[in-house]
Parts: sequence; C-alpha cells; structure tokens
Amino acid sequence: MSELPIHVVPGTERHGVNEQALSIAHATGAEVVRTGDAVSAEHALHRMPGRPAHLHVTDHLWGRDPAAAAQRLVALAAGRRLTLTLHDLPQASDGEHRQARAAAYVAISDAAAGVVVCSRHEQRLLAATGSLAEPVVIPLAIDPSPRDRRPDGDRQVTISGFVYPGKGHAEAIDALVGLPPDVGLVALGQPSAGCEQLVDALRVTAAAMGRSFILTGYIEPNQWIPRLRSAGVPLAAHTHISASASIGSWIAAGRRPLVASSPYAHEIAEQAPSTVRIYEPSRLSEALLSALQDPASTWHDGTHGLPTTADAAARYVEWWASS
Repeated sequence: MSELPIHVVPGTERHGVNEQALSIAHATGAEVVRTGDAVSAEHALHRMPGRPAHLHVTDHLWGRDPAAAAQRLVALAAGRRLTLTLHDLPQASDGEHRQARAAAYVAISDAAAGVVVCSRHEQRLLAATGSLAEPVVIPLAIDPSPRDRRPDGDRQVTISGFVYPGKGHAEAIDALVGLPPDVGLVALGQPSAGCEQLVDALRVTAAAMGRSFILTGYIEPNQWIPRLRSAGVPLAAHTHISASASIGSWIAAGRRPLVASSPYAHEIAEQAPSTVRIYEPSRLSEALLSALQDPASTWHDGTHGLPTTADAAARYVEWWASS
C-alpha cells in the first residue's frame, strides 16, 4: 500500500490510547482527523469512502459497550482497507465482562486488513480470544528525556497515570505499613471517568492509617517528566497489564520503577533489563522499603532496548507498505 492511511482519533487527547495514536500518526506524517466521539469518527470515515484508514482501538473508545464498538468497527472495515492497533486486550481479570469483550475483539480483528498489538503478551491474549488474525508486534514507543542532575526524591511512593480499580493504588497504601511515617502515596494524574468514589475510598483508607494520599489531578504534558523525575519511589503496581504507557513514561524519565510481576513486566525486563525492578505482589512492602533505602536503584543509566517514536513510526510505515 503506497498511500499512508488516514488516522481518525475519537475523544479526548488525554486518553492514553489517543495519545499513542496521535504520536504515531504525527511521526509517520499521516493525515489525522480528530473527532469528539466514536459517532463523529464514524461519520467522518463515511465521508471518505474507500480511503484506507488506521485506528487505535480499545472497545471503551468506540462504543457504549463491546458489542456496539464491534458493530461500528466491523461496518467501517467494509469497503475500505482498515488496519488497527488493538489496546487493552481482553483477559481473565476482566471477570464477567471478558466474554463480551473477547467476542468483540474477535469480530474487530477478523474484519480488519491488518492488526498491530503492542506486546507479545497481547499477541497471546488475542490468540486466546479465538481470533484468526495474525498481529504484528510494535511495542509502545519510549523517547528518553533530556538528562539533567538527579533531583532529591520526595520520599513518596508514586503511581503515574489514571486512577481506576486494579491499578494498584489500594495495594500500595496497604503496603505503607512498616515504612517510615513520612512516606505516603501520590497518584500522579486524575481519576478515570466514574472512578471518583475510588479516590474518596483511597483517601479514607490512607487517613485511617495515618498516611497521606495526594491526587495531583491533570498535569500539563511539559510537567510530566519533571514530576516523574522528582518522585521518591516510582511504582507500577497493576498486575493485569497487557502493555503500559505508564511504565514507558517512567523509563523515558530515566526512572527504574518497581513493577509488579506479570507477563508484560517480564517481557520488558527481557528487552531492557536495567529499566525495571520486578517484585512479587505479596512482597510490595519489602520492595518499597528497599527502594527508599537505596534511591539509586530507582534510576537507570539512560539507555534501553525499546523503540523510540521514530523507530515505531518507521515500523508502521514499513508494515503498511508491505501488507
């Protein structure tokens, strides 16, 4: 395919999937159409019949439920060359929602002309849904930030990204028991839509333990790296990730986060061994104490074996040309 596909991106730029979509689209030089929501995205594509398109997909962005998202995307694949990058692949931790999400991802991936996923773990998760697609793996891009002196950490445990159930904030607060009394938890970011009550519950739990819990709220893009670099203990406590921009942000900032053991965490450690410290979830408190006692262990040397945005963009362009 000689023509770069148009990229249609629905919803807020603050969504992690949309951030990835826009970053890759701009780096490849592809045309981008921004819309307010999935309905507007659908209408935009209908006004461009036959035009090849590439979409970054999680079912939450493309429909009111997985079935609606699948119906919309399968319809968009009819009559055009539609390629997809799939995110948030269905897995057992989805509980009662897994079956519906799996069925949607099968329909979406099998209708597409080509599929990208962001980790080998996601490749396995897609196969487990029963999809016949053979996805290409293009890892999430990590662009190292300019290096300056290492600031003194604030001694707080910090989790970056959106706050939602399962992200590990509750486990991190519980693990503060036994740590020095000045150590609390910082949630660097804002709650996902509908998760405000979770934030209230985290505050109550932390207060009952005599610990601080700080939610920073939205942070401007140019402030992310400084905040990540000034954190005391960088932590990625989610045990059910399939690929993680949050971990990538820590690495980009020069930090070596504590990462809960998971297939994806071990995949990152295999590709770039010096960039993460994997801990067993049952031993989080020990891992936090170790990091507090050895701040140097929370930094890496600035090199890694993971693709930059330029690398990832080149792989996308090569893939579109050859598929």
